[in-house]
Amino acid sequence: MIRLIISRILNRKIISLIMVIAFLSIFFLIPLGSQYTLQSQVSVKNTLEKHGRGSYDILLRPSDSRTEIEKTIGIVEENYVGDGKGGISISEWEEIKDNPDIEVAAPVASLGYFTGRQASIILPPLEHPARFKWQFYTSDGLNKYPLGEKQILTYFDNSKPDNLEYVWYPQGQDMLAGKSMYVVLPPSYHLLTAIDPESEKQLTGIDFSDLYADLDDPKFSLFSQMRQNYNNPPVIKVLQRSEIDNQIHMELSVEKLDVSLADYKKKLGLTDEQILLNAYEKKDELGKVVEELNKEPGSDRKDFDFDLSIFQRPFESVAMKIRDDFKVETSNGSMYSFNTSQYYTAQKIDYKFKGEQIQVEKVQEGNPPSYKEVVQKGAGLEESDEVPFMILQTGEFTASEKKGQLASSPLGIYSTSTTTTSKGESLTPTSVPGSFVPAPSSGVTTLDSAELVKGDKPIDAIRIRIDEITKYDASAQAKIENVAKDLLEAGYEVDIVAGSSFKEQQLEVEGIGQVTEPWTTLGVAQAIETSWNKTINVALSLFFLFGLSWLMARLVFEKNILKAENQTLFLIGWSPKKILQRNYSEQVILQSLAFLTAFILLFFVFEKSYAFLYAMGLFLFSLVITYGVLAREEKSRVRLEAYKNFSSIRHYLSIIAPTMLTLFTSTFLLIVQMAIIGETISEMDNTTMGQFINNQTLTIQMTIVAMTILLTVVSMIEGVHSLILKRKDEFNMYHTIGWTKSTILKHFLKEVLLWVMIAIFAGVIGGYSLLVILKVPLLWCMIGLLFSLINIIIPILTVVLAKKYEND
Repeated sequence: MIRLIISRILNRKIISLIMVIAFLSIFFLIPLGSQYTLQSQVSVKNTLEKHGRGSYDILLRPSDSRTEIEKTIGIVEENYVGDGKGGISISEWEEIKDNPDIEVAAPVASLGYFTGRQASIILPPLEHPARFKWQFYTSDGLNKYPLGEKQILTYFDNSKPDNLEYVWYPQGQDMLAGKSMYVVLPPSYHLLTAIDPESEKQLTGIDFSDLYADLDDPKFSLFSQMRQNYNNPPVIKVLQRSEIDNQIHMELSVEKLDVSLADYKKKLGLTDEQILLNAYEKKDELGKVVEELNKEPGSDRKDFDFDLSIFQRPFESVAMKIRDDFKVETSNGSMYSFNTSQYYTAQKIDYKFKGEQIQVEKVQEGNPPSYKEVVQKGAGLEESDEVPFMILQTGEFTASEKKGQLASSPLGIYSTSTTTTSKGESLTPTSVPGSFVPAPSSGVTTLDSAELVKGDKPIDAIRIRIDEITKYDASAQAKIENVAKDLLEAGYEVDIVAGSSFKEQQLEVEGIGQVTEPWTTLGVAQAIETSWNKTINVALSLFFLFGLSWLMARLVFEKNILKAENQTLFLIGWSPKKILQRNYSEQVILQSLAFLTAFILLFFVFEKSYAFLYAMGLFLFSLVITYGVLAREEKSRVRLEAYKNFSSIRHYLSIIAPTMLTLFTSTFLLIVQMAIIGETISEMDNTTMGQFINNQTLTIQMTIVAMTILLTVVSMIEGVHSLILKRKDEFNMYHTIGWTKSTILKHFLKEVLLWVMIAIFAGVIGGYSLLVILKVPLLWCMIGLLFSLINIIIPILTVVLAKKYEND
């Protein structure tokens, strides 16, 4: 019998090959798809465990400090500590950090917007009289905003050693004329925050030891002398951030003048030997001279725009000079100002909602406009007899952002992430308080200084890292939640930020338009895990269901093909048992060959995997089901009346039904899987962690979809092939009575499309119903429906291919 079986297999090479390919599809593609599905789940789990934890785990703030934006959509802006009002004392922080489960408790306090020492820039002496006009301005990266009034200086010559002859009479100021032409830069204001240097170093790895600098160090001698002049006020030591620039620019125009120095000395009542500086107290005459000089016609005008930001730092500016070739460089000997005791505080931005759009409105028009309520505090050195404090920059630190970081535990003060317009233009905070761009901390100081500025409860937030956690798994989450619960019961506002991630947030900013900022979602890791678990469970269940229906359809095909042959064997004397043995043995050989091939292929894909056990299980299950299907006796029914409608479909339903079942299951799977995968990817694509996981698993998910389509194609080819074989005599009869091959194909295609559409429509109804139960958004339901229509193309192609094969 074995020889007969082998001979039959070889004689039916094409049919046997199709059968081997069919079972190979079951034993290879289904385990492969299931393994990929499980791998995607493991990939998500490993990603969350490895990357789900940022710099710290819990964000603790004073009670009632949660903003409306957090309450509404569960996200916080970068540098969220800025503009905080305090609420936690140093003693409360010390009590919190003594908790044995807490490894690090790093406090931070926002003090406001402060200025440092101002520098000056020297104008170049030229070989001819000239008029210098300049305007300082700041920029947000998109627009320029003037700082102060436009100034005009008239230069005469440098004929006498160490004395430049020029006239500059700024409004409201005394005359400035004489030995050098220097211009003092306008003050700029930058966010200053207070930290605990030790705990902040544990959290960030940054050395803040320069905050303990000795004021008696000779390098601070000039500052000490100035401080003595104001009765030694308290000192706020500041470490400025090295990579933060001071957004200061200077527009300068230079015109050649045809004027005589001697003529204007006479107008000021000076002799030729006297210098212009001798006219210092002649206010009225000087004002008239300046007005006349400003009306003098100029020539050979040259315009320059100097970016001084690269030379300036928030709390320690650098003296500069403009060379004769109008290039800017650093200089020595320029004047500095120590007027640092005036500062500003600002309210947090009041974000508005218009539908789902977040809007930022102007609070006050101006140059630049303000998007926050800003309040001036402190006092200038020349305005008060009692100076509250003086700022001293004692060093620098660098806080470069971690590139490619998935989790976001926003430290609240260091982010320099780019804010961009809809056209891709980068926006930055201006040097004036009130910008909508979340300003990073330009400098840090100590908590003692915070108490000096804000009182006895200066701390705005404490960043907490839990002890003895190596990865962000279930046990770590439980430990973090327990600590958070205790802190919440103590009356604080508590957020678990472990498992958070970055999100590109769209804002509509008045006067600018739509901008994009990197914000932080809270608790995204848990949402990702829940979402993917749902996706994985649905994918595995549907894929198993599809594989089962596919296997049943394959066996029914084979049984239908064997019917006529079994009848012939029975007539020549074969017993039903022997016929069954032969048929079953043939199937065992073909399925074994397919299984061994699948096993080898799986070995090349996975060296060690549950896919091998899955394939083995499918193989054994297939053998059992094969025997059951082949051994099942069907009662023959004799029809006495012809079918009135759809006679061909109803007559061949035993062959068509398995293919319809496969199409139904395939359509059902495609619509549900594509909708759920699309929904999950869309939800996660808003965050960096979700984008990373999407990139890791998208190929796997699409491979599963491709395998589903491939199995459907194989099933359709087999089904149509079996149907054509069964109707071969019928088609020959059509041809004999005059039908063309084209007419026969159209007739056959209409019938196929009818039962195909019934199967697909049933799959669509079933899939959509499940999506409604799972509460998948309507948009993704529609996308799933559209994608499932790919099954309409498959049967058309398979009909054409199968018919071509039969004709050939």
